[in-house]
Amino acid sequence: YLPALSHSGDQLAFISKRTGESQLWIKNYSSGELVGIELPDQGRRFHDLVWSADDQHLLASTNTGLLVYSLPDGEFTHRISLPLPAYATSWVDATTVAFSHYEDGRWRAYHYALASGATVALDERWAATVTSTDQQLFIDQSLTVHRDGETLNELASCAPLIWRYQLRLRIDRDRLVCHAGDAANDLLVFGADMTATRLPDVVSRYEFFSVRDDALATTLVASAYSDIMRTQRAH
Repeated sequence: YLPALSHSGDQLAFISKRTGESQLWIKNYSSGELVGIELPDQGRRFHDLVWSADDQHLLASTNTGLLVYSLPDGEFTHRISLPLPAYATSWVDATTVAFSHYEDGRWRAYHYALASGATVALDERWAATVTSTDQQLFIDQSLTVHRDGETLNELASCAPLIWRYQLRLRIDRDRLVCHAGDAANDLLVFGADMTATRLPDVVSRYEFFSVRDDALATTLVASAYSDIMRTQRAH
């Protein structure tokens, strides 16, 4: 679960419990290599994975804080403890990450400097922010999206933008992608002119997804139920 396509589209990060514990894996499509990353501790629940703009680092949001994994170094370089759960995590730039807390009945957006460990609260108007090399979005307390001083009212047709700790709005170069509010299995793709194209039945009930150019990675729930059965062995 939590598929995350790199910006180049050559790598896919995801979480798997194939070893019994939640573990980070990276699939390299160029080499075909699949690598499991050893975690600094076990028992974490992962909420989101986000690639840095240069595809050299992965930001992982977990129930015990944030982790930053460096691909060149082959290790987790930062373990960030937070007083509250982190929502809507993203990269601001190569040395700064963003996250949001829900506190005192409202959202609050923060930036965290990796080098200094300093946390800066954004204006109280903002619930969350998300940045790419192509655009920067600010999301207010009503979860309305703003870009360059313009309100993107077209995104009102999206499903709730914050869901299960994730910001469920993806930036794909000059496009914005979200779950459709009127159909749980559809995605809406907004072009540079904010005209929407619908991708029908490509996700499973608001489950996790990642998109990069023509590539889509998603999690499909095979079954919502588990059955426990007991059999009596005949003698």
